[in-house]
Amino acid sequence: MSAGVNRTEVDPSIVPAVLQERLRADLPISAIWLHHGECIVGLGVHDQAHLHGPQPMAQARQWWHQHLDHLDLNRVSPLALAGFAFDSHHASSTVLLPEAVLRHDSHGTHLSWIDQRPTWSSSTPTRLPEVTAVEQGPLDPAQWQHSVAQAVRLIRQRQLSKVVLARSILAHLDADLDLPSLAIHLAATYPQCFSFALDGWVGASPELLLNLQDKTVSSMVLAGTVATPDANSPASNEQAIAALQTSVKDLHEHRLSVESVTDALASCCSWVHAPAQPHVLRLAGVAHLATGVTGRANPGVSLWELLAALHPTAAICGAPRQAAAEVISRLEGLDRGRYTGPVGWFDASGAAQFAIALRCGHLEASQRLRLFAGAGIVADSDPAAELAETTSKVQPLLRALGGSRGLLH
Repeated sequence: MSAGVNRTEVDPSIVPAVLQERLRADLPISAIWLHHGECIVGLGVHDQAHLHGPQPMAQARQWWHQHLDHLDLNRVSPLALAGFAFDSHHASSTVLLPEAVLRHDSHGTHLSWIDQRPTWSSSTPTRLPEVTAVEQGPLDPAQWQHSVAQAVRLIRQRQLSKVVLARSILAHLDADLDLPSLAIHLAATYPQCFSFALDGWVGASPELLLNLQDKTVSSMVLAGTVATPDANSPASNEQAIAALQTSVKDLHEHRLSVESVTDALASCCSWVHAPAQPHVLRLAGVAHLATGVTGRANPGVSLWELLAALHPTAAICGAPRQAAAEVISRLEGLDRGRYTGPVGWFDASGAAQFAIALRCGHLEASQRLRLFAGAGIVADSDPAAELAETTSKVQPLLRALGGSRGLLH
């Protein structure tokens, strides 16, 4: 017998409450997704799977269709969330079907549930903890810069064109961290980003990997970055952005990343379009070269095939893909987990939205959050400049937590 899926309209005033406060419900928040005022809040867990081994997208597809076969789809489409590993051979991925979903978008605000309808009340906002100490990851800054220099040599020897090297730091906190509260804070501070909390991971990613709606596919490629840290000196920031737009190194890095997305989509789409020149995406503290890519999925092509074709892009791995992956394995010294993997949501209608898990962290213990950042390395890369870029990329999470001034160099 199929399980019924119920739906009711909700007073839109609950959405600002979710954004400004920690939602208190009889079902706990199991996942959250926020972008430009739109929000998805998963409550409770109807089912969750951790996927191991190769082809996690195919495993996720099978898991999802098994649930669709047992759910009553006459009233409303259920919605699930997923976070995939960068390298599925070394880390697990997860798919989550919440017991209930509170969703706000251009169509309104609705609450849907499978078996148990949640109730909620307002609550006092949860205080975010402060960082008390920062511990370097497997490679300290000097060792990481040495890896960058080695990668540059390989690129100049034409063994590959680009590789993305990541590093991590471990932030020690003065109190337990509530991930949904941090995601809500990040969404309010960085509304252009995709803020999320799912299965121990939290972040605010600026990079859309895939939006799928009625077979229309879109992606936003970010590669080429400059720090714009001085809010009191707009002229200085504008000079940095102007230099980014004419940087041979950054334009080359960006072009490789765009080509990896257009080539991947070409195998799944009847047409693909990308503008010839990138634009600049301005975020707090950084600016990126950005190119929007659009396409039309071929008949019969599923979300899972699109994700498998796209991941990993050159923006987070390198080019050529296999050569870059091998260099990452040799030089990075890091288990990325789900950092730089696809993270997002999908529903029974076929609609989906996935970002690349950037500007994010993994809660290793209640008071320890591991933060990740990476930089694209090409022939003209300078190790010190790349280190500075990774430092600027972890600042959003550190600023949100507070107390980190002077701890990270």
